[in-house]
Amino acid sequence: ALPEVLSRFDLQGGTIPIDALGGQKSIAAQIVEGGGDYVLARKGNQRSRHEDVRLFLEEGARKQPEGPSSTGEKDQGRIETRRVWVREETNGLTQKPDGSGLRSLVLVESLRERIHRTPTKQRCFLRSRPAEAPDIGSLIRFHWGIENRLHGVLDRAFNEDPCRVRAGHAAETLAILRRFARNLLSPHNQTKRGIKNRRLNAAFDEDFRARILQFPPIQPGNR
Repeated sequence: ALPEVLSRFDLQGGTIPIDALGGQKSIAAQIVEGGGDYVLARKGNQRSRHEDVRLFLEEGARKQPEGPSSTGEKDQGRIETRRVWVREETNGLTQKPDGSGLRSLVLVESLRERIHRTPTKQRCFLRSRPAEAPDIGSLIRFHWGIENRLHGVLDRAFNEDPCRVRAGHAAETLAILRRFARNLLSPHNQTKRGIKNRRLNAAFDEDFRARILQFPPIQPGNR
């Protein structure tokens, strides 16, 4: 479905970040031919190609241990530091780069400091233009922000991914209703309850439900 979606947009001058599912040569070529720029994640779904890119980027990181862009933030009880390396020479790859117009490779390392443990995660990306580390780091962070604030919420709070409703227009209707409910619930973040618990609270608390739906306060005699 992704090529069809991309064909509906004017890609000229735009930057299209796509997760590993869309990291195909034909999709990269379609974006470049449309005048756009791609940032494609490379993950284990293409194991040999992912390993090739990862090892190539890690070799560059070892040669430049103090050179990458670094940012940090504190959120949700953890301190996260992200470092970004960029390599524009791709001739050292064992396998021929399969991204049409590939110009640079990006390695993002996330160090998450929590109580009792400090896990480190690395992610690899391909880009069709030369990349500056701070700029590409911000772009990748923005892309995953959309995933975490919208798609992740729809999955965790509304069980969208396991849903198997397919008949007629039911899937599209439910998708609209989930996003409508999420938009109503998101601003009511005065407590630490997540969206899922706010849904439950709205089901049992008439006053809270009235605030969510922006109805007048319910009077005791009208319950």
